[in-house]
Amino acid sequence: MLSHESFRPEAQFERKRNRAVQKITFPYISDKNLPYVAPDASGFVDPQQMLDVYVPAIETPANGFPIILFLHGGKLTHGDKSNELHVAKAFAKNGYLTVVANYRLSPNVSHPKHVEDAASALQWIHTNIHQYDGNVNDVTLFGFSTGAYLVSLLLADAETYIPSHLTGNKLARRAVCLSGFYRVDKVAPGRDSSVWGSSPALWRAASPFYKYEDMSEEQRFCTRLLPCLFVYGDGDEPSRKAENLDMYRLLNAFPESDIEVHEIADRDHVGLWREMQASGDAVVQTIVAWLDCHRAN
Repeated sequence: MLSHESFRPEAQFERKRNRAVQKITFPYISDKNLPYVAPDASGFVDPQQMLDVYVPAIETPANGFPIILFLHGGKLTHGDKSNELHVAKAFAKNGYLTVVANYRLSPNVSHPKHVEDAASALQWIHTNIHQYDGNVNDVTLFGFSTGAYLVSLLLADAETYIPSHLTGNKLARRAVCLSGFYRVDKVAPGRDSSVWGSSPALWRAASPFYKYEDMSEEQRFCTRLLPCLFVYGDGDEPSRKAENLDMYRLLNAFPESDIEVHEIADRDHVGLWREMQASGDAVVQTIVAWLDCHRAN
């Protein structure tokens, strides 16, 4: 159990002092198990409402480090930030301050608690990441599998989950969705009912795809989407490929959209995530190239 004293919204990170020691071996310096919500009355914070920060072990850029908020996969029923070290390391090596967040899982909670936690982690970044020399004006949302679903839901329904002062470009600058799904009704029948319940109407309401598809022409004209990259593997299941291509086509039809899709060769669903630990990985290279290009524009 965490005490009230362990809740550190203004955590002081002695990065500059530690950098000289750690950068010889590691491409990053980490600060882990930071609660992104306040403790309850007893001082307890759920470990699934914590995040880890990985800061590149290089000199701070003039405007601060660009930030990635990464959300793990796991069907909204399992997964943990402790399994994502290879993801954080890959992007820290490329100069990105990487925040890896847990979120509460089913069956302990149901929709929309998962995405509410993702929103809370993002709000924590906007409030606290300056302690780590992060640039809150340069945030990328990145998720794998169900993490990509949460990212897309945050973007599609930001007004529901994010305070008004953080919506639009203030929410984030761009998003990367790695082998996600976007229509809950396509996956919910085969999943634990504790995740989204058993109502087709609720499944539709929880689907990012339909939130965009159901917009009127006027709403679409007035909507300015964030740049987004969809990535999937040639070995992904056909239904997963279709989800990403359909989402790309839908969003690419919006006015002034900046939406791209990329297929990674010789990768199945799990391999897309697992092989990010390899040097020269195609997934990491594709994402970093896209990020660097968009950050330069």
